[in-house]
Amino acid sequence: MPVEGYQALQKKAALKSWPEKVLTIEEAGAQSKKLIRKWAAEK
Repeated sequence: MPVEGYQALQKKAALKSWPEKVLTIEEAGAQSKKLIRKWAAEK
């Protein structure tokens, strides 16, 4: 999967997880790493 696809999915997931606030760069990065680890573990 291309990096752009990961970023798009991460952004959508972040918006679903925290619709009430805007993510900081650090929070978005941490959430992205968590999701990538989760996806990698599922494969």
